[in-house]
Amino acid sequence: MSDFGMPFLLECNSPEKCAALCGELKLDFVELNISFPACGIDRLDARSLNALREKHGVYFTLHMDEEAQPFAFNPMVREAWLETFRRTFDLCAEAGIPVVNMHMPRGVWITLPSGKVFMCDQYAEDFAEMVDGFRAFCESRLAGSGTVVCVENTNGWLPFERSAIERLLPSPVIGLTLDIGHSEATGDADIPFFEAHDAKLWHMHAHDAEGKRDHQALGRGRVNLAQRLGWALRRDARILLEIKTIEALRESVRAVPKYLPEEIGRRFLPA
Repeated sequence: MSDFGMPFLLECNSPEKCAALCGELKLDFVELNISFPACGIDRLDARSLNALREKHGVYFTLHMDEEAQPFAFNPMVREAWLETFRRTFDLCAEAGIPVVNMHMPRGVWITLPSGKVFMCDQYAEDFAEMVDGFRAFCESRLAGSGTVVCVENTNGWLPFERSAIERLLPSPVIGLTLDIGHSEATGDADIPFFEAHDAKLWHMHAHDAEGKRDHQALGRGRVNLAQRLGWALRRDARILLEIKTIEALRESVRAVPKYLPEEIGRRFLPA
């Protein structure tokens, strides 16, 4: 059975307030985003998160810093990001956090008259070595912890990104996050990739979208929400209602039963 969650909200601006809202809305988890100062990996601690879990009956997942670059060609930069991942994984182990969501970094590019040339594509062998190293790093740090890393689609993966993700996915601790709003905004460019790796769909970011306008409340865009949420349910993937304001999140929680089987959606109906 899929769990449902909410993101860290700027309006709440603390794990405590987000956890309280999460419990009030009958959701299961809060996805803390360590890009926010209030969720910085230097500020979160397992004791506090475990206390919030007990108090509000919810748990946490983590969204990695959106600038995270474990494949940087500069070894000092790469090591700094790997240290951030180490500390994040340690926190996950202590606080029972099951998912670390991350974006696939595209890296630096050079604009030539013929178009953009991406360093990770131009220096493919070096990039592949770093990808393999990151996979081994995740496996060694996460083995037996119950935590996994899920790679999220953003603005349409380029061929070299898809190849890199395919190098990561054989790992038992690395899966996929399907962001259905991002997918709509890119014309579902990555859906064939997700279909080809269906067994690795472990996490979903759910929000509506119309054209390039994503992170809309459910029912405000053109995403086939019943189909996408049904996909997550079939895979027992966690579903994050990634809506960015309290008002729109409340609206989405009220709307979500329309897109779910009755026996699942009734949990969100008023008592």
